[in-house]
Amino acid sequence: MTWCWVAGPLTDSDPDGSAVGQSAWPAALRENGRQLARAAGRLGSWPSGRSPSLVCAPAPRERGMDPRPVSRMRFWVTTQLCGLAFFLVMGTLGMLVEANDAGCMYVTPAFFMVLSLVYPAARLRVFGAATAVFLLYATLGSFVEYQMQWVVEQQLSSPWGGLAWGLLGVLVGLTTDLMFHFLPARVPRPWRGVAAGAAAGLAFFVTTYVAMTTLYATPASQQSHFVFFSTRAFFSIAWMVLNGAFAGYCATMLAAGSGLRPEQETAAA
Repeated sequence: MTWCWVAGPLTDSDPDGSAVGQSAWPAALRENGRQLARAAGRLGSWPSGRSPSLVCAPAPRERGMDPRPVSRMRFWVTTQLCGLAFFLVMGTLGMLVEANDAGCMYVTPAFFMVLSLVYPAARLRVFGAATAVFLLYATLGSFVEYQMQWVVEQQLSSPWGGLAWGLLGVLVGLTTDLMFHFLPARVPRPWRGVAAGAAAGLAFFVTTYVAMTTLYATPASQQSHFVFFSTRAFFSIAWMVLNGAFAGYCATMLAAGSGLRPEQETAAA
């Protein structure tokens, strides 16, 4: 798709618009631009019979995608730093929640969990960024889950339960990517982040519930955790969705202000 707009009147000595950078475009496109410019001049829309010059440029890519190419290095550094942040949230912040009876480690820090997912999706604007965040969680995290829940505490119903936990996390990332990139193009980016964050929060609830009800010998073995996904499920869903939506909004605002030049931000909006 190509967008064209009026840049200003042509002089009599510059009838073909070459001074406004049209030389990079195919001859047929330049000829169409000259014809439109002459037609506008004949209609008397411009003073002294001068025609407006026509500037053409590629339309920005839709669905919040970044018009700049993203290198592999930038992609993996950004996503894995966010993956490390997610890992620390679940490990450190989650343990603090448990140690201080501040709720459930899968529910209370929902804001920070979702923030680490939506930020790379909004910053890179490349499909798969949120899914890639779970690489560390699906590898090292699965091994930790296996050691703790199968070897030490023997609560999993199968040794494959640790790997299943990691793969369920990947589904959350995929849900975030799908929501962020495949909403209608007319949806503004902040609202795109809100929708992606809310979807991520709900996906966290669903996947955790599935894990607790299928991967363990009995859900009751999870003690207070399962209470937040059974008798307190309505509170947990509302908490995770609302915190996720707010985290998605914050992530898009942080991404918009973290290095984009004004002209790049205008083109990508």
